[in-house]
Amino acid sequence: MKKISLFVTLIAILFASEVIAHGAPRHKMIATIMIDAPADKVWAVINNYGDMSWHPDIDSSQSDKGNEVGSVRTLTFKNGGTIVDDLDKYKAGKMSYKYKLVSISSVGTVHHGEEDLDIPFLPISISGSMGILSVKDKGGKALVKWQAGYYRSDERNDPPEELGEDVAKAGIRDFLSKGLMGLAQTFDANVSVTDVGIVLDKVTLN
Repeated sequence: MKKISLFVTLIAILFASEVIAHGAPRHKMIATIMIDAPADKVWAVINNYGDMSWHPDIDSSQSDKGNEVGSVRTLTFKNGGTIVDDLDKYKAGKMSYKYKLVSISSVGTVHHGEEDLDIPFLPISISGSMGILSVKDKGGKALVKWQAGYYRSDERNDPPEELGEDVAKAGIRDFLSKGLMGLAQTFDANVSVTDVGIVLDKVTLN
């Protein structure tokens, strides 16, 4: 019994040490919108990985290999920020694709402790950050789901406010919501950002 207790104690200490060392939890957010249009028509608007002109904040987008897995996409935003990601999975039959972040441009720095830290345009870490965009038929209408998995910008303990949890959450929510609104407005100009639903927003373990 003593050996089992000692083993359990050691595991608990190691787990606690890992949590303290890593600092930042991983988040998962899913935004959805129902569009009154056939799913294949909606998919036709977003199925080109290199074209995100349907997002109202994006000025230009391009990819080096189209819808081929490994294709690198550069998104340039109207305010000058840039995001680079690469295509991880593409499933035309299921009307979905998955991408992973590669880099995010900086909008300045913040002095924290003894360091000057970059403030990324989209306030999240590129480490482990990904997105999945999909369309499903729901009785002749299209249910569009946009999922994001991410860490805050500064993954260490005690980050500055500019690189913390609240800023990351607000940035991701704004990016997903505006994107789905812009897509829906392709079919209905009266759609607003309030029509986008955040159906999941939680901390995950992986």
